[in-house]
Amino acid sequence: MHNDTGTLDLVLFRLLAAKARAAAGTDEELYRLRESLSLWQGQPLANVASRMLQRDAVPALEQERLRVLERIGDLELAAGNCHQVLVDLYESGRRHPLR
Repeated sequence: MHNDTGTLDLVLFRLLAAKARAAAGTDEELYRLRESLSLWQGQPLANVASRMLQRDAVPALEQERLRVLERIGDLELAAGNCHQVLVDLYESGRRHPLR
């Protein structure tokens, strides 16, 4: 089986994040980052019963998501959109209070 953007959201998430990095400093960067973040629905690998994946892979995937969210926050703050940053970070701040 071949996993690509048509079969695995993580592949598309990473592709969009890479496109965002390539467009750094432009409006497209924020658009691509938001597009990539929109693919996240709940806990990664929630339907996978592997304890090893839950222990090893899920935290790394969550860190990827948080890096994108933090970059979005940086871009929104730079644009003067403080309210949007609060909206975006509210849930992550509750789930990751030390980050």
